[in-house]
Amino acid sequence: GSFRFTDGPQGDVKQGEAQVHVAIAGLHRGYFAVRKRARSGMASAVEGIEGQASTYLLTGDSNVDVDVADAFRPERMHTACTPSDKSAFVKQLQSEGRRVMMVGDGLNDAGALAQSDVGMTVSESSAAMTPASDAILDARSLDRLPQALQLTRKARHIVIASLGLSLMYNVTGV
Repeated sequence: GSFRFTDGPQGDVKQGEAQVHVAIAGLHRGYFAVRKRARSGMASAVEGIEGQASTYLLTGDSNVDVDVADAFRPERMHTACTPSDKSAFVKQLQSEGRRVMMVGDGLNDAGALAQSDVGMTVSESSAAMTPASDAILDARSLDRLPQALQLTRKARHIVIASLGLSLMYNVTGV
């Protein structure tokens, strides 16, 4: 977990690096430094969605890779988020009357995925357990997310129009 969770000292954190601290029997034993990079297609997905909706980054990492930071507006990046922080952020947006789609890729996103109006898990494997998600997106297709959102909006309009025509037909028939 984090250095706070394991009661250990925080090591020197480099840009785009995450630390996984280890505690055994309540004693901090050390940490692993993991270099994290932006998912392929993430920047283009955020750019494509930004014209349709507001995008935010909620991450448990204390700092983010430069490519990730470049994809989001600085005021919309929230680092060092706990899973409950992510859920609370989604609730806050919903309390403002917003419909929220959460896109997550980890177990620590499960609460926010469940809280959101639509939860989508990005996964490298179709066998991933994602009980908190409404949809699963193959990680290789992340850059196609803006097109998927446009398609769902068109499908919604078609369904509403079909229901309206059906209602008019039935009212006329009766």
